[in-house]
Amino acid sequence: MKEYVRRFNHEAVLIPDLQDGIAYTAFLNGLLPGRFKFSLAESKVTILVDALRKLQDFIQATKICAGDEPQHQKNRKRSGEGRDFQLDKRSKQNEERAGCFHTSLLNILMEIKGSPMLRLPKPIETPTNFRNKNKYCEYHQDFGHTTSECRELKKALHEMADQGQLNRFLKQRKGANQNQHDA
Repeated sequence: MKEYVRRFNHEAVLIPDLQDGIAYTAFLNGLLPGRFKFSLAESKVTILVDALRKLQDFIQATKICAGDEPQHQKNRKRSGEGRDFQLDKRSKQNEERAGCFHTSLLNILMEIKGSPMLRLPKPIETPTNFRNKNKYCEYHQDFGHTTSECRELKKALHEMADQGQLNRFLKQRKGANQNQHDA
């Protein structure tokens, strides 16, 4: 989405006397279908500046949902402090990040498998003789870990969700439901 905004702004500055309403309409029409485009279309936003502010909020909310951690936590990891706490926190973050979906990673994979929007995984780097033969990953189609443990799949699905391609698999946020009932 950031790349689209960069390209859009690059082209928009080349158009002399571009009216803001027309710029907003062009911006909206160029967005891929997804949560952000829908929320923008149903909002009362009519100018590009407001749409870009709303986009910043959307990106920040997506990062929060994805389990991005505050900067001071990243600095602590680099310095090596609190290793045990970090391992616990990392597993909790992975659970929360996976918790953005209302169904399992395997179910999502089975529905979108073979789709051009799903990128191919990088090969498993662990040597075959060190892999757990009791665990099979549908995404890699190889042994070593389960599909639900697959970091590559989680990363790929969250990238797709950020682009609005997996909206039907995302849980509704409680705040969004309350806002709809209040309206």
